[in-house]
Amino acid sequence: MGGALKKANRFLMPNYGELGLEITSGQGAWVWTRNAQGKRKKCLDLLCGLGVTSLGHCHPEVVKAIEKQSQKLMHVSNLYATGPMAELAAALAEKNGDNTNVFFCNSGTEAVEAAVKLARIWAYEKFGHKKNKIIYFKNSFHGRTWMSISLTGQAKMQEKFGPVVEGIVQAEFNSRTLSDFVDHDTCAIIFEIVQTEGGVNVITDGFYDEILRLSKEYNFLKIVDEVQTGVGRTGEFFAHWHFKGNPYYEVPEIITMAKALGGGLPIGAVLARGEVGDYLLPGSHAATFGGNPVACAAGLAVLKIIERQNLMARVEKLGLHLLKRRLFEISCEFYDKIKEYRGGGFMFGVELHEPYKAVDVVKAMYEKGVLLGTAGPQVVRFLPPFIITEEELDKALQKFEQVIKDL
Repeated sequence: MGGALKKANRFLMPNYGELGLEITSGQGAWVWTRNAQGKRKKCLDLLCGLGVTSLGHCHPEVVKAIEKQSQKLMHVSNLYATGPMAELAAALAEKNGDNTNVFFCNSGTEAVEAAVKLARIWAYEKFGHKKNKIIYFKNSFHGRTWMSISLTGQAKMQEKFGPVVEGIVQAEFNSRTLSDFVDHDTCAIIFEIVQTEGGVNVITDGFYDEILRLSKEYNFLKIVDEVQTGVGRTGEFFAHWHFKGNPYYEVPEIITMAKALGGGLPIGAVLARGEVGDYLLPGSHAATFGGNPVACAAGLAVLKIIERQNLMARVEKLGLHLLKRRLFEISCEFYDKIKEYRGGGFMFGVELHEPYKAVDVVKAMYEKGVLLGTAGPQVVRFLPPFIITEEELDKALQKFEQVIKDL
């Protein structure tokens, strides 16, 4: 076994299971791996570190921004302002509009934690202590802290950690029964436009409309978890922008972000619209490394690259005319093995029929030089980098077709 793998499996806690693969380096859409026997392999990365490296590995402009900032200032208390922190906050606020305020942290789960605290503070100050109910949905995933697993609609995430946080209520995703759970004590509903970890389940137009309608009737906040979908993964900078043509559309009061925002460095953010952000008063919440100048410099570089190279249009085009089309063709050809495929842009899940397992497809794809992920026992997950070429993506899909055929 290679040195890094041996040490990792010996000294790391076993929460990720036995690690059987080391990634030694990466460039663009490719990584170089080494297994336990020391065998090296070059692989096309269609998992992107769970949606983080959307611009590929070691993008030269992101690396340059990190190097430049790290030579000037790497960390100060966020009791002080820094240029990168202020500039990134302004850039995100401009994207979101409607008098947006930003809170920076280090991850998606921290962003969710801050967002839910903000919602409860807002409700307490405006309506009193009884308005504290938060609704979340089955098959959702919002993180790994105690609060965020309480909001995660997957029993395996909550067992052994109970009891969960009080005042949290689970409802069915894309169901007509949502109104049965909402009342005047509801302070917020937290939801994803695409439940990525829960199986790549896409919210329906009707269900999104129902959340908007109920929020007006019962005066609660909408917290949209864009941790995985944000920064362009679905072909729009925010996934909820796909609903802009909806007559009921409005900018959510709170948005959570992380993953792709840092180009590979840890960063999370909460965007709050209008007066809502003003309720996070001094002493109510903090993050020591939140707004770190190096991470923020990387985030600024990411936003500039996406805008200058018009990568959203590229994700939409390639996602629709290659990834979605080919998955449709493969699903039709092997309908006895593939139940359905779901998603959009550069975020798709392919659900297999029983008894086929997603992990077997992932292992077989690795043998063919492609990294994929899972989103549950039966769902294979595609999260390609935005900079992947049409030829690279097409060859990967040819290999996927062969793997499905050979199941």
